[in-house]
Order: sequence, then C-alpha cells, then structure tokens
Amino acid sequence: MSFDDTSLEQLGAQAYAHYKAGERSNQRAIDHAKSSGLYLAEAKRRIDVAVPYGQRTMVWTKFLADHCPIKRTRAEQLISVATGRTTEAEVRASTAASVRATREKQKASLSLRSDKVQQSLSTSITAKPITERERLEAEAHAAIKRLTTAQLEDWIRLAPAA
Repeated sequence: MSFDDTSLEQLGAQAYAHYKAGERSNQRAIDHAKSSGLYLAEAKRRIDVAVPYGQRTMVWTKFLADHCPIKRTRAEQLISVATGRTTEAEVRASTAASVRATREKQKASLSLRSDKVQQSLSTSITAKPITERERLEAEAHAAIKRLTTAQLEDWIRLAPAA
C-alpha cells in the first residue's frame, strides 16, 4: 500500500476512522460475549433447578460438551461478565496473571531440570575419564544417527566385512 499521494489530513482522517471502527468492533465483541453469558446463565439455571442433583440426566459440564463447546472456565467467565459480577477487563487481567504464573512455574521447572542435567554431566565427567576409543565411538554413533535410511543402506553395503 502506498501513501505517497495522500495528504496528512487524509492520513489522519483514515487512521481515526479505522481506530473508531476497531473500537466499535471491540464493543460488539463484548456485547456478544455478554449475550452468550446470558444464554449460558439461563441454561445453567435450568439444569441446576430442574431436577434434584442425584436424579439429573444433564449436568453443566455435559451440557457444555454436548451443546456448547466452550470450556467450563470460560463459560463461567462469560456468565460472570453477563450478570455483572465482573468485567471483561477483570477477566482478561485475571487470565493474564494466571498465564504469567504458569509460565513462571514452567520456567522454574525447566531451570531446575537444566541444573540437574548440568550436575549429572559434571558428575559423570569427573567420575570416569573417557578413553580415546569411547570418544571416537560416541562421535561415530552421533554421525550414524544423522544419516538417512538410504545413506545407512549404502554405508552397510560398502562397509568391509568384519
């Protein structure tokens, strides 16, 4: 896209028009989420009060799986926003915090595993010196692992018999 022939006023007007269209689109998305939450709240209410728990043929999670493939947590968030218990911004902030916490745990776990591997490597290296033959065998094994099937077949065919 070339803007060479476009004046600054036109650039500003077009940028603002797209910005406002994006805002309207975001608002429509929020409105749809609230509507979805209202439908889900009614479905959940009907499931919860229709039949005593022990006699239910339909439970909330089964309803979601069979009729509305939304994860239970997201469905609860939509209901919460639709009924005014929380806002979409609060849901986003909560989700972002949860994702950050999960990533931190994963990072810590990965770091811990990496430390154990380093410790294991340093222990195995200091425990027994590697002979020249063992080093060469390890290099040959690594080289063989990189070969394709066709290359391995050629190598076996051309290798001298032992």
